[in-house]
Amino acid sequence: MDALGAAARLPPPEFGPAPRPVRVVHDAVPGRARLHVASLRNAPALAAAAERALAALPGVHHASASPRTGNVLVLFDRAVPLARVVARLGRLDKLADDAAAGWHAETADAVAARLGGSATDGLTHAGARARLAEAGRNVLPQPQARPALAILAGQFATLPVFLLAGAGALSLATGALVEAVAIAAVLVLNGGLGFAVESRSERRIAGLARPPVAAAAVLRQGTPRDVPFAEVVPGDLLLLRPGTLVAADARLVQAHDLSVNEAMLTGESLPVAKDAAPLPPGPVALADRTSMVFRGTTVTGGTGSALAVATGARTEMGQVQRLLGQATRPPTPMERQLDDLGRRLIGVALLGCGAVFGIGLLRGFGLASTLASAVSLAVAAIPEGMPTVATTALARSVAAMRAEGAVVRRLDAVEALGAAQVICFDKTGTLTENRMTVAAIMSEAADRLLEIGALCNEALPGAGSSTETALLAQAAAAGIDVAALRALHPRLAIRHRSEAGRFMVTFHRLADGGTLIAVKGSPDAVLDLCAIAPAARAAAERDNAALAARGLRVLGFAAARVPPGAPAAVAGLDFLGLLGLADPLRAEAPAQLAALRRAGVQCLVLTGDQVATARALAIAAGLGGADGPRVIDGMALDGLGEAAIADAARGSDVIARVTPSEKLRVVQALQRGGVTVAMVGDGMNDGPALKAADVGIAMGRAGAEAAREVADIVLVDDGLSAVVAGLRHGRAARDNVRRAARYLLGTNLSEIALVLAATAAGIATPLLPLQLLWINLVTDVLPGVALTAEPPAPGLLERPPPQGGTVLDGRALRTLALDGGTIAAGAFAASLLAGGPAQARSVAFGSLTIAQLLHALACRPAAAGRRGNPALLATIGLSLGGQAAAMLLPGLRRMLGVAPLAGGEVAAMLAGGVLPALLNAARAPDAAA
Repeated sequence: MDALGAAARLPPPEFGPAPRPVRVVHDAVPGRARLHVASLRNAPALAAAAERALAALPGVHHASASPRTGNVLVLFDRAVPLARVVARLGRLDKLADDAAAGWHAETADAVAARLGGSATDGLTHAGARARLAEAGRNVLPQPQARPALAILAGQFATLPVFLLAGAGALSLATGALVEAVAIAAVLVLNGGLGFAVESRSERRIAGLARPPVAAAAVLRQGTPRDVPFAEVVPGDLLLLRPGTLVAADARLVQAHDLSVNEAMLTGESLPVAKDAAPLPPGPVALADRTSMVFRGTTVTGGTGSALAVATGARTEMGQVQRLLGQATRPPTPMERQLDDLGRRLIGVALLGCGAVFGIGLLRGFGLASTLASAVSLAVAAIPEGMPTVATTALARSVAAMRAEGAVVRRLDAVEALGAAQVICFDKTGTLTENRMTVAAIMSEAADRLLEIGALCNEALPGAGSSTETALLAQAAAAGIDVAALRALHPRLAIRHRSEAGRFMVTFHRLADGGTLIAVKGSPDAVLDLCAIAPAARAAAERDNAALAARGLRVLGFAAARVPPGAPAAVAGLDFLGLLGLADPLRAEAPAQLAALRRAGVQCLVLTGDQVATARALAIAAGLGGADGPRVIDGMALDGLGEAAIADAARGSDVIARVTPSEKLRVVQALQRGGVTVAMVGDGMNDGPALKAADVGIAMGRAGAEAAREVADIVLVDDGLSAVVAGLRHGRAARDNVRRAARYLLGTNLSEIALVLAATAAGIATPLLPLQLLWINLVTDVLPGVALTAEPPAPGLLERPPPQGGTVLDGRALRTLALDGGTIAAGAFAASLLAGGPAQARSVAFGSLTIAQLLHALACRPAAAGRRGNPALLATIGLSLGGQAAAMLLPGLRRMLGVAPLAGGEVAAMLAGGVLPALLNAARAPDAAA
């Protein structure tokens, strides 16, 4: 590109690696170095800024930067460390700002001269072709959809799955083929289920994509023509009309009542009035660069032309896109907790198996049999059902979310939302409807004011700037026939708003041959045109201040009737009153935010709007306490460290005037403070924060494609109620996983405890390896999966969000130890009542299986009996039937090594199975939830 037209407001170093790495090409000669900075290529303005920055470094004698190659030659004193020179180039945020600062401050002719184009005729066709070859295509790198292979691989990237795979490999190595096959089947089931759910979500999100914009209107060799967006180059003269999607960052040449919606880039909800006049030199905030238009924004009113100064990745949109590459999402709470659980399981399994092996050797049991028992126990200690239980619980939540109008890209995203402690909301298009409506009229003749608003107006019903279409809609709502009104008073002339006159004037023919003058514009400017008493003007100014304090865009209206033959001077007009416009809050927003706050979640609005506008929205949304919402200016975050930013965010309801990089900083600062963060947004400017958050949520209809591509959850119909539903389903999934974990780990622990107790008591083989496998097949997966079908508990959204930790906290671990110990004690005690070793083993086998299956009922919520869980009851019944077959059918009995039992032994077996389950249920109902 010919010059960099975008400020690269990148986050400070602690928020990621330097985005513009410097490579040392040659430094063999002391005091002379050739460096390479890729971003300098095709960026002469940035290269010049780099030269100035290096020349200002003490000890540097010469610096030459080539925008053609991206190389920089530096001559400096030998005493100057090369690292200091590299560091000056290593992060070019300031240099990029300096480079961009020139465009808005220079005249249009000076910009054209720098770009080698024309402010009146644009580029030549040959010049445009050469520039395209030099600067490259005007495209942004798009986030790539997850390939099917990556989705499938992601299903297996957890420690519990690795642990289970290791257990399968151990089984295979020791000849336990049946166990290895069973474990492999569980892994395939788990991966297939997760892959199916996530693939379906990817396809649904891809179906929301909008068709690309076909062409941009430019002037080349003085002739208007449409060119594909990708072929717009620096120096092109863009033609701007209402509805135009701006193709590149550009410096205005002409602007006639031009207004641009920049919400997708800056978050500013109101259209920004533009003017071609140069701004004062020096850095100017993006939202205040009124002499510039930016790629991806939309012209809402007026006309103009602008010289493209930055295309593709070098635009402001490109800078935001680059932030997406730096943002990384942390592991979800459940991922962290399951990994922690996996590490604990390794310790427990090794300790238990080592104890069994050591005690067996001390007891004089054979080495082979003792090793076989220890290995079998190691495999049995791993809860095969745990990955499938987690996947199933999340898949149920994903299906429930789909019914609520949300598509979930990643299974664990719902659980992350359920664990959210802070939910950050973009304002425009997320909490608001991103359209202008009339919010207030302060006039003694409202109908007359609306008539003038309909006449001093270039919009057509349904087409035009958001401000002017809102005026037409309000006039129609008041019963005014706009078409008939315009036919009765045809327009004779129009004078657009300009920097010199911040108002629009239209002239209309009256039936008597006279002229009607209609004016709308900035209240102060309109009042200056009116014949109005000082007291009335003071009252109007107070009304204006009151409307502005509500965050409204305020327009003043005036009119005059000029007799036939008299000059139509725009002076001495009749002041008609004021009208306030607003981007209305979504109707459901206050109720949904209130529900989130009752759930203990902090709702934090991050917006590019001004403080007054943001405060007004926060009040309307019901944020804040008795003293109103806590609003801070994003500029107050400048220079603060991570901890201070996190503290400021936790103490606020709204942070106003934030840029995309500052949204990212806030999200990351909260995360590094140990807070689980969700981000809800719709625009390109929300993309980095959406990607970095623990869970990113994008609007499906109103949202930008870039936002949808990086989001974990897409709200298909833009309904905020799905966020609350997601919180409920995520918490329910977490509770169900914890209940299933209590069940699976408690039952597996009972097997370790039984074998350990029997070995210590001198019983060589309390359970055969195949019996252990049968127990795991019958009791592990299906009951655990059925527990995930528990519906959300009453009052789930009335309790605070989880504060991290593990799947099973200290209280739950104590309960777990008692669960497993009680089940093992029942089976062991029952086996002591049997008549011989084979019968004792069979009684222990039957008692342990029965107790484990019934233990699933103890793991249900305390109030679950009233709601029922047919899937769990059916699973327990089916599994008990299978166990009865194992105890009664001769062929299956022989395979499993089950001996015939006498009546008393059967009674002992049943008592050893039922009584522990009753004790566990009575002691700690729902202890894990």
